[in-house]
This record gives sequence, C-alpha cells and structure tokens, in this order.
Amino acid sequence: MTVCRWTCEFDPSVDSPLSPVWIALEGLPIHLFEPNALFSIAKLVGSPLQLDSATLNLARPSVARVCVEIDLTKPIPHAVWIYLGQSSFLQPIHYEDLPDYCTSCRVFGHKNCKSV
Repeated sequence: MTVCRWTCEFDPSVDSPLSPVWIALEGLPIHLFEPNALFSIAKLVGSPLQLDSATLNLARPSVARVCVEIDLTKPIPHAVWIYLGQSSFLQPIHYEDLPDYCTSCRVFGHKNCKSV
C-alpha cells in the first residue's frame, strides 16, 4: 500500500511520481553534518524528510545520509555545487535503491514501456 498527498489531479490508475529515497553524501566535510546544512543541500535534490541516526550522531563521518522525497519525472542530479564563502566544491550524490518509474505510463516497476 502506498500513501501519498492528495491533489486535484489524483488518478488512482497511475502511481505518484513522488518517492522517498535515501541519498548519501560521501566525503562531505564534517562541519556540514549539521541538520540545517544537510537539509539545505538536500533541497537541491528534492524535499528533505529526515536524517539517519548515524548522521545525526556523527557516528559515520565518511558519509551523511538524508531521506529526500523526489519527483521521478524530473532530472535527478548526481552532483551539486556547494558554495562556502569564497570556496566551492562539487558534491557527489549517491541514490540508494532508486525506484524504476515509467514517465510514459506513470507506473512504478519499469523505466520505459516496451510499447507506447
């Protein structure tokens, strides 16, 4: 069962393209492991939902994990630029278990319909 936000365009025959996905920010500087900073970075991908406990507790400083609601009909960035004062760097984004979503028939389980 899937629970999602209701909209005026709701159609029970199609799946909502919004999906919660964990993203991993490997090699992120430790001073950015602050919830507000992580949510600001995650907003470049989608709507941040939560941080995992290891990230909150700084138990795994090699990677920060954020659960983000993303729209699977839109391009998904695999890196984002982070600007810190006079410096900036390209931060890779790794998606964990990104679901397959077909934008043609708007159903989960495959990326492209064999016959449209």
